[in-house]
Amino acid sequence: MPSATGGIARLVCAHLRESRIPLNPLLSKAGLTVEQIDNRSMRLKTRSQIKLLELASNVLRDDLLGFHLARDYDLREIGLLYYVLASSEILNEALHRVVRYSGIANERSRSNSALPRKLRLPSITSASSVNLFGITLNFG
Repeated sequence: MPSATGGIARLVCAHLRESRIPLNPLLSKAGLTVEQIDNRSMRLKTRSQIKLLELASNVLRDDLLGFHLARDYDLREIGLLYYVLASSEILNEALHRVVRYSGIANERSRSNSALPRKLRLPSITSASSVNLFGITLNFG
């Protein structure tokens, strides 16, 4: 099962804590625990993170939660990804570097992560908040 560094799940949980919404019920439904969220070195299942973002979006009544989280997010907090983006002189180069980095950092198969020569934005799906988070981080 693919995993990732857990940045988006931890950001969602910080937002839920600020909103005084109990974490345990949502984390349980997403297949996560508070201990996993609080341990920043622990990788989290990608599907669990997406599920948590969907649940939080519903509880907060915020269909653009991914966008709102990314809008106020300091890219330097995500470590290497910031430097991957900052080292690129043009957008196309930055996107290709992000795809390559994401494939490594998020254990995604390379066959699913290649960018076509002409940029295609992700379609809106059940993971639309995740897509909006990523798009905003990359272009914000």
